[in-house]
Amino acid sequence: MGILHTFFSQYFLNGIIELFVTLINLIKSNGYTVDTVKQMNHGSSNAYSNEIVLTLLEPIYDSYCTYLEEHEEIDFNDMIHMAARYAEEKKYISPYKYVIVDEYQDISKARFSLLYSMRQANPYKLFCVGDDWQSIYRFAGSDISFILNFECYWGAAEISKIETTYRFSQKLIEVSGDFIMQNPIQIKKAIRGKTDSVGFALGEISGYTEKYAIEFMIKRLDEPPKGASIFFIGRYLSDVNLLNNNTSLECQYNNISKLIDVNYTKRKDLKMTFLTAHKSKGLQADYVFIINNKKSRMGFPSKIQDAALLNLLLDNTDRFPYAEERRLFYVALTRAKKKAFILTVNNQESEFALELKKRYEKELKHERFECPLCGGQLQKKSGPYGEFWGCSNYKIKGCTFKRTK
Repeated sequence: MGILHTFFSQYFLNGIIELFVTLINLIKSNGYTVDTVKQMNHGSSNAYSNEIVLTLLEPIYDSYCTYLEEHEEIDFNDMIHMAARYAEEKKYISPYKYVIVDEYQDISKARFSLLYSMRQANPYKLFCVGDDWQSIYRFAGSDISFILNFECYWGAAEISKIETTYRFSQKLIEVSGDFIMQNPIQIKKAIRGKTDSVGFALGEISGYTEKYAIEFMIKRLDEPPKGASIFFIGRYLSDVNLLNNNTSLECQYNNISKLIDVNYTKRKDLKMTFLTAHKSKGLQADYVFIINNKKSRMGFPSKIQDAALLNLLLDNTDRFPYAEERRLFYVALTRAKKKAFILTVNNQESEFALELKKRYEKELKHERFECPLCGGQLQKKSGPYGEFWGCSNYKIKGCTFKRTK
């Protein structure tokens, strides 16, 4: 992948680069050639436009392959295919009795072929760990059918489900689990979590415009306990501009973490980071704000369609609407240890935001007037500096939480 990006960077603009890099990686990952894809394209509904793209792609593909050959280099796809071929031809006989595969939900056709060829030459016991709910790399060639139809590919198997997590609360498990299992193709699980934290696990912050929604969100940043960690998760990297446009927040790229640090002038103690939903996988923070939930092409779910040619090269097992976007949103939700918030604009909510608002309408309304410290009811009060919302447990438990209007 690195060689490929370097090779193209001097010739093409970013959008074209990304499309051609993706196409070449998928062609090579599947073990095809450009001629193979041309044959596959015959009779397709987008045959003419696909042919134009292939005509542009072919000389670049050929030049890239020639570059690798002349420099005696291989890329990752070459490495996988060469290894699989050696195993098929029995030039390599695996000595291993046991093979463990992690992140199995992301396995591609090429990686499956390598594992399969090794097993044909010398049978081994295979142990795979994966979560179909977090299969989010279809654009890179991963094929969810390898985990959904595991026994069709590997034969009889014993399936053990890890249904206990210590990463987040039972309430968030119920919200996120119900959301992901709306897609009937996903494997059903009954996840159990740790003891619930105070209050409902999901909140909504809304405004008549994005600007107001961000301002209301910033007011919520006064509430987390000292030293809390916070993720702002966007669908695209450009979503960071929603934060950059507010003078109370400062966003800066961190060369060490390769993420974007966010600083709030009033709460220097908070450890805040902006990252995309894809980048957030495997990471966690105390609180998560999913910041782009507008119904738009670049909202969440994204409505940017794959280039027609990609559909010839990608797995199309899952026909459920926005299937992979739903898994990606599930990943974003479950980065929160304590609570997740969705940021919305009135009357412009995305399909996912509307779905959650409809399902948890009562809980979301109650959450707005719920004390985040003790779960008490927030009541409007007056003080020497004007009106504010105070906790009903002030006299009972001594809770001093306040929220300004």
